[in-house]
Amino acid sequence: LCPSRELCAQVGLQTYELFGGNIRQEYKPDDRGSLFNFRGPRGARIVGLLDTDDLERSDVLKCCDVVVATPELAADLYERDVEFFDDLKVVCIDESDLLLKQEKLRPSLEAMLLDRDSAKRRHLLVGASLGKDSMERAMTTGLVESPVLVTASGFRDFEVDSDPLAKVDSVPMVPDGLVHRILPVDRWQALANMVRLLRTNIQEWEDAGGFKSGTPRPRAV
Repeated sequence: LCPSRELCAQVGLQTYELFGGNIRQEYKPDDRGSLFNFRGPRGARIVGLLDTDDLERSDVLKCCDVVVATPELAADLYERDVEFFDDLKVVCIDESDLLLKQEKLRPSLEAMLLDRDSAKRRHLLVGASLGKDSMERAMTTGLVESPVLVTASGFRDFEVDSDPLAKVDSVPMVPDGLVHRILPVDRWQALANMVRLLRTNIQEWEDAGGFKSGTPRPRAV
């Protein structure tokens, strides 16, 4: 699950590549069916639900292995076909702190996430800003039970701690050398602010000696 249509497309493409697919050979940006035709060398099919029209492709959905969708479209699909989710093995929620901050989840989305046998399905919460507050709500609602925190430097099993979430905020959530910043700005200012920030970072890097400093040139993702 991804919070936006754009992120769904990005994650769908990346997932296809992780399965061994080559988007440079098969992906056509102007072809709406491209996201439905991803079949890696291992025979896995990745389906992207990017708008309501995609819900009509029941023939494709029935034979897919990975579905990438927004929470709203996943809830729409759940309302149409509950049985589709019977064999669900893993639910991965990207930018999960955004979902967990919502006061009230859509009933069908809540049912899809919480009506499960935890022995048969795993929930993965992804996010660079996922902290103690978000994890507490995830455990309170039953979204996760015994959390294991996985980062670029390893993992930590909190099940053995008396207070499982006490140290979540102290664990680095991004790899060394990366900086994760949140800049609250109006939507129309987002691109300009990102460019301004990148220019500042590059100037600081050049002042420090550039490549001679031994650090890579700053990049923004």
